[in-house]
Amino acid sequence: MKKFYTFILAVLLVVSLAGCGDTASNIEVVSASDDEITEMQTALDEIDGLYIGLLNDTTLTNSTNIEIKDNVITIKSGGEYTITGSLDDGQIVVDTGDAVTLNLQDVTIHNEDGPAIYIEDADGGTTINLVAGTVNTLSDGNTHSDEETTAVIYSKDTLYLDGSGTLIVNANANDGIVSKDSFTIYDGTYVITSQGDAVYGKDDLTIEGGDFTVVTYGGSAEAPVIEESSGRNSFFNNEDDEGVEGSQKALKSEGTLTINGGTFNLDAYDDAIHSDTEVIVNGGDITLSSGDDGIHSDELLTVNGGTLTIEYAAEGLESFSVVINDGTIDINAYDDGINATNGTNTSVGGAADHPDYSEYDLDTDPSIIINDGTLNVVSGGDGIDANGVVLINGGYITVNGKGTSSGMIESPIDFDITGIISGGTVLATGTPTMAYEFDDEDSTQVSFVATFGYSYSAGSTIQILDSGNNTLVDTTTSNAFQTIIFSCDELEQGDTYTLVIDGDEYTLTLSSTSLVTIAS
Repeated sequence: MKKFYTFILAVLLVVSLAGCGDTASNIEVVSASDDEITEMQTALDEIDGLYIGLLNDTTLTNSTNIEIKDNVITIKSGGEYTITGSLDDGQIVVDTGDAVTLNLQDVTIHNEDGPAIYIEDADGGTTINLVAGTVNTLSDGNTHSDEETTAVIYSKDTLYLDGSGTLIVNANANDGIVSKDSFTIYDGTYVITSQGDAVYGKDDLTIEGGDFTVVTYGGSAEAPVIEESSGRNSFFNNEDDEGVEGSQKALKSEGTLTINGGTFNLDAYDDAIHSDTEVIVNGGDITLSSGDDGIHSDELLTVNGGTLTIEYAAEGLESFSVVINDGTIDINAYDDGINATNGTNTSVGGAADHPDYSEYDLDTDPSIIINDGTLNVVSGGDGIDANGVVLINGGYITVNGKGTSSGMIESPIDFDITGIISGGTVLATGTPTMAYEFDDEDSTQVSFVATFGYSYSAGSTIQILDSGNNTLVDTTTSNAFQTIIFSCDELEQGDTYTLVIDGDEYTLTLSSTSLVTIAS
């Protein structure tokens, strides 16, 4: 076994809170016993490399580049450090211009008035590696003495998280894990509860893999009811809550936020996934609930793959431009399922007012573009809503829009400028108040809009058969509906089709118009 020179640094003072009337903590720090020090040293001798052993106010290390003062352990030189043990009220600080790796091996650190791990300076980046088979717990108190350092793990430089171990973060003051630079997560199991944002990378945030369980500010169930009663007030049960200040997002970046893989269970008071610029989902198994948007980006939201389940959100996917190239997406939205907006609602509230089927510019007009994938939307507002353009080129899309109007003007598929379909299968149901047909002139695939004389209830079955009695679609609806919008590549202008709804049969011959009214 390789032998290391070991420096034992112990504070022999036992801290008692008796007589300290102005203390900020109820934690009593007790010095380690000789037996505990011996046991820790034996464990540290098994580590090949630099180590830091934490025994509350006693720290054992074999590095001469560590400064220890009042339970603040500062790493002053680059290298790889394995950390184990507990600090009831202390902090690990990285303050060096070199790259640093921190191997967390069954570490428990609580800092009552600041970050448990604080990366002040590490120009080469800091990697926090979760050692396989270990569980590491980091937490803070309700306030931080330095309001700038908002998180339990707070880094001013590039941050990487890796390893197959587990990290539990309890953020009682504000944020969970923050990098004010680039932030990449490669692997690991994360259980994060936070009062503010759970995971934040300022310049960018990239997640390659890992398993994430996240709750922010008590979760989506604590968010206030945003608009009208929807029958789901048991979910948004805090009707008198006018909202809280600050940000309570699960995953957040000011730059590009990329998810390449991983398993996610996110329950956020605010947006579950948010970027001030761009969100890219290339893969992963993502399940989320949100008190606001499921996924929001200000400029561009692209889904290239993965499985995305939005169990509940005010709006499921929202951005200036939403592009779906592949993946399996299920959305249950209190308001719009997918919303493309520039921040200004240009809809004026009536079928006679729009769309105008005019020319569009994807650089300046909000857009929803669906090229492939499987998409199922259940919404209390518009199913798919672009304050600009909807372009559907492929995929299998079902939309269960708002079942009854109740004075609200909602559409299964809503667009202010134009909607063009060139491929894929679309079945959208909802109210007739704003049931728009696709642009017949620019669309290359036939579609129709059928409106019935009365409303069918949720749970109704819909079959659409061609003239040869071949089934084009067979589904069960989630909301009540009075209108069906349908398109697939088998539709032909002039052909006759049969609609079977809860046993009611309707014969439909597609003429030169795609709008059909079917009397009761």
